[in-house]
Amino acid sequence: MVKRPKSIDSYPVKNLLPTENGELGTFQDIENITSISLPQSVETIGRYTFRNCSNLVNINLEECINLTTICNNAFENDVSLSSITFGSLNPPSLGTGVFNNIDPSAVVYVNWWSNFGTTFGTNPSL
Repeated sequence: MVKRPKSIDSYPVKNLLPTENGELGTFQDIENITSISLPQSVETIGRYTFRNCSNLVNINLEECINLTTICNNAFENDVSLSSITFGSLNPPSLGTGVFNNIDPSAVVYVNWWSNFGTTFGTNPSL
C-alpha cells in the first residue's frame, strides 16, 4: 500500500507531479502497488502519477477533501482497478485519459451529499 506522508519537513504534501521533464509519473510503472491512500493535503494528482500500476486494485482519496485536479492519464492502464473512493464534496477537474484502460466494472464511491453527479461519464460507474 502506498500511503503518502501528510508533510515532509513540516511542509504539507500538496501535489504529486511528474518528473521535471514530464516523462514519468511519481509512481508510474510500479507493479507491486495494490492500494493507495493519500492525505487531506493533496490538491493535485499529476500526469501519469499512477499510470501502468497493473496490480493497483483500490484508490482511497477519502481524506483528500482539497483535491481539485487529477491530470491527464493519472490512472491509465491500471487494469486491476476495482474501486475509487472520494471524500471531497466537489469533483476534481479531470484531464484527458485519467481512467483509460481500467477495469470497466470499476466503481467510484462518493459521499452521498456530494456534487459529483455523473462527472465520470460511463467509465467507471458511480
